[in-house]
Amino acid sequence: MDWDDNSYGDNRRNDEEDDFDVNYLRIRQPRRGGILSATAVISLAVGSLAFLFATCTGVFAGNNGVRFGFGGGTRDVEKVITFEILFFLGWGVLSIAAGVGLLLRQQWARIVALVLAGVASLAGLGEIVFSVIVLSAGSRVPQVIPMLLLIFLVKMVMGLILVFYCIWTYVVLLNSRNASEFS
Repeated sequence: MDWDDNSYGDNRRNDEEDDFDVNYLRIRQPRRGGILSATAVISLAVGSLAFLFATCTGVFAGNNGVRFGFGGGTRDVEKVITFEILFFLGWGVLSIAAGVGLLLRQQWARIVALVLAGVASLAGLGEIVFSVIVLSAGSRVPQVIPMLLLIFLVKMVMGLILVFYCIWTYVVLLNSRNASEFS
């Protein structure tokens, strides 16, 4: 190794002897699509909303004397509320994990997101149907109409968000160009 005599302590090698190709070190980075990052952020947001929805439902129901569980002493409404809270808690956690995995372009996250999107479509349609049933049940008892309107709006918005999430996720993650980015 020859040092350049004019360097005066510069510690640079002579370029003529350097046969090392700088391009050899460059690692080919896969194309990072913004649409996949947007899908990951949407998955994180929907998962956070589901987790928040379950938490708020649990706090509201718990403060109004609802007993949680599936035992023989609980009413059917309490069983439905318990199931809904557990469903949205689990779904929210899985959706947040899938969102992080989508940001890292992991294949398992793509599969989890697609499965959750299918579940979201069913849950979203169920929420929309349930919101219409709740609204129609209020016509018989006028005193509870304000509360039923609130439940109708929350359920309808949640159902529409879930259906939108399903459509968005399937369109983006099943695209062959986007699927090629996952390891």
